[in-house]
Amino acid sequence: VFAVTITENTVQISTIDITLGDLTINAGVYYSIVNSALVTLAGSVTNAGGFYVTSANGLAASVVMTGSSFVNSGTCAFNSLSATVLSTYDIATLGSFLNTGDMYFGISGATIVGTPFIVTSVTSWSNDGMMVFRRASGDSALLVIEQVVGSGGLSTILNDGSICLYNTYWLQTTSIVGSGCITVGSGSEMQLQLSVGTLLFSVAESQTIYLASSDSVLSILGLSLSLLPDNTITVAGFGNGNKIELDILFLSYTYSSTTGILRLTLAILLSVEIYIGPGYNSLYFSTASTLLSKSISYSRSPPNAAPAICACSYNFPEVTTTALSSSTSTTSVNSDGSVETASGVVIVNTDSAGVVTTTTSII
Repeated sequence: VFAVTITENTVQISTIDITLGDLTINAGVYYSIVNSALVTLAGSVTNAGGFYVTSANGLAASVVMTGSSFVNSGTCAFNSLSATVLSTYDIATLGSFLNTGDMYFGISGATIVGTPFIVTSVTSWSNDGMMVFRRASGDSALLVIEQVVGSGGLSTILNDGSICLYNTYWLQTTSIVGSGCITVGSGSEMQLQLSVGTLLFSVAESQTIYLASSDSVLSILGLSLSLLPDNTITVAGFGNGNKIELDILFLSYTYSSTTGILRLTLAILLSVEIYIGPGYNSLYFSTASTLLSKSISYSRSPPNAAPAICACSYNFPEVTTTALSSSTSTTSVNSDGSVETASGVVIVNTDSAGVVTTTTSII
């Protein structure tokens, strides 16, 4: 497995599995991998340009990360939205994860097996850009985001950007800090989980959860009379019938137009406080209950706009999926540490089955 540096636009079309060592993509150029069933990132990834893995043949185009770090300041798009079989994207670094650019993860409506979206790190996890998770159709897909080794053994991620969910549900298994936004789009649910066994999680008051659609859901799980959120939860976009749901029955609710806080009372002196903003009319709140949970909704439109940090892109970037006929160069690091740079011409071929392939003639 060699280290590769992409210095010119490169398209690689292959239906076989591809394994890459350390991968560097320079600013202003892209690396587009098309139709590979599985791309394994065995080293570190540093992308300042464009990194694209696409299913253009309707089959799987999965990505697995087993390397040390993932740093993206450009655009990454892993796209199998139109495939007939499921792809999975498992970015699990042995070190750090840092995104300051735009990242897109898209799967089709094919039958889900396992967890299709995983973005984890062993050490630091930070997002200061945009991350989009989208399933084309069907039931919502599970997203796992976490830092395995946090401060004091507690998993914590930093989100100062936007994390965007479309037909996706994120079950919280980490504390979330920062002043970013989690946009809960159509068909999606954000599940805040206060505890898992002996582990306790939280979400910072400075983090906004934006309910962007009429069917968006915010669930608060793990509640009990002895375990409540330790701060106010900040919500934007509450209205048009979307829901805030607790996994415990609350007795009553109150809303203050002065403070913008919706208070859900569980018992005397025990409540969950949610900042939804000013301008709501209490006449249009309503609740619904099951045996074990209770939700609240607002039938009118939200009176306040979402913060700018909540901006998301539903549409994926346009990507080149056909072979180029142009010069290319790569830099490889051999096992003995020596560096080799090769230049060549990408040659477009069509085999006997009519499949377009490329070969590189090295100069």
